[in-house]
Amino acid sequence: MDQNWKVYETTVTPIFDEQHTCTHIFVLVRDVTHQKLREKELRQVKEHFELVWNSTADIMYTFDTDQRFIDINDAFERILIWKREEILYDPSISIIPLSEKKGFKQIVEVLKRGHSIPSHQVQCVTKDGELIDVLASYSPLLDREGNWGGGVAVYKDISEELKYLKELEISEEKYRVIAEFSSDLIKITDSNGIIQYISPSHKAIVGNDPEETLNKSILNFVYSDDVSKFRDAIIEVNTTHQVGSVEFRKVHENGEIIWFHATITPIINDHDEIDRIIFVARDITERKQYEEKLEHLALFDSLTGLPNRVQFYKRLQNEMEQASISHSTFAVMMLDLDGFKQVNDTMGHDVGDELLKSFAKRVESCIRTNDMLARIGGDEFAILMPNLENRIQATAMAKRIIGSFHKHWECGHYCFNTTCSIGIAFSPPYEHHHKILLKQADLALYRAKKEGKNNYHIFQRGIDP
Repeated sequence: MDQNWKVYETTVTPIFDEQHTCTHIFVLVRDVTHQKLREKELRQVKEHFELVWNSTADIMYTFDTDQRFIDINDAFERILIWKREEILYDPSISIIPLSEKKGFKQIVEVLKRGHSIPSHQVQCVTKDGELIDVLASYSPLLDREGNWGGGVAVYKDISEELKYLKELEISEEKYRVIAEFSSDLIKITDSNGIIQYISPSHKAIVGNDPEETLNKSILNFVYSDDVSKFRDAIIEVNTTHQVGSVEFRKVHENGEIIWFHATITPIINDHDEIDRIIFVARDITERKQYEEKLEHLALFDSLTGLPNRVQFYKRLQNEMEQASISHSTFAVMMLDLDGFKQVNDTMGHDVGDELLKSFAKRVESCIRTNDMLARIGGDEFAILMPNLENRIQATAMAKRIIGSFHKHWECGHYCFNTTCSIGIAFSPPYEHHHKILLKQADLALYRAKKEGKNNYHIFQRGIDP
């Protein structure tokens, strides 16, 4: 509606005298422009949510204060098999299994107090008696006075990895409650990704003002390094007309980077064209941090923080491939602490662990920036020295390392001295398997220890066994 226009409501009342003749006309004119604008806005909001309600792949239903079904969506019928005409008129039907009854009562009590439950793992039961694991969210339905009138539930079928929850409702008041308490970011765009609707949850979760994001590209709000794959996901959905997904990052207004998983659902019109696209994104930062932690544990030694055997072998294989192309020289060193077992046995494992950590720090101070120091296992360490100008560089480093151990060790209440032995193997030859090169360095280490420890030995073909 053009804001230059005004809408008026007019009431015309005739006034009659004693002879029932109309002598005057009373006209009351009231400006209802704001009311009409508000009605238009509410209709648009309702249209957006009805679109999601009817299109979502997640189970959704509403219930009253007696926990009877008010309405269910199409996904409810499809996944739980119950038909709308069955479940809405038979109060004895329940999708809550006996094992979950007590927990659901507690959920209802929380809703009665006006609180929502954004994420709760439960089970529900289909018409055939099959139990389905779901990630559920619940929101209270409140009237304008704040009185509780029931609740809305959204179930994501995590047993089949369906799309993420879309907390939506069919009435104006219900939509408002779901949007305010949703833990998901919900956007509706056109087929090109231009934002037409954005849920209020964006303000609380990522600090975006919904009003300032409308009519802008959704790519404007994606972390720069993830824009390309997010765009590819939109193109894929536009091409296949199938539901897609993408993991991406957003930057909070405070500078914090947050990971999200978004389900991308195309809305197809009668001409088999994509009319709109629904994006439902959920914060997966904790999961990403856990995955990064697992990846770190898989590649790094938990005691010293150094790369472990797996990462060292991978780097060594890559270096051998590069060296065979560039015809460069590199060295592998095997190191261990002389007398470590005695320290570990007599002073305890705690002292032994501290000695290994201190050992790693001293050796790190002696190597070059592009060298790799790794803990292979126990008191056994390895060094990879790529791109050597000559073999003297490697022997000079070995001498620096051995020299760094002349200083005594302080571990806890103990003060003692120990030394280090080093075995060195060089490449070329390039045709060796990396395990052969490591074996040669290990044989050289054995010879260094045999010759009195506290020294280094270079593997020599035909001399070392």
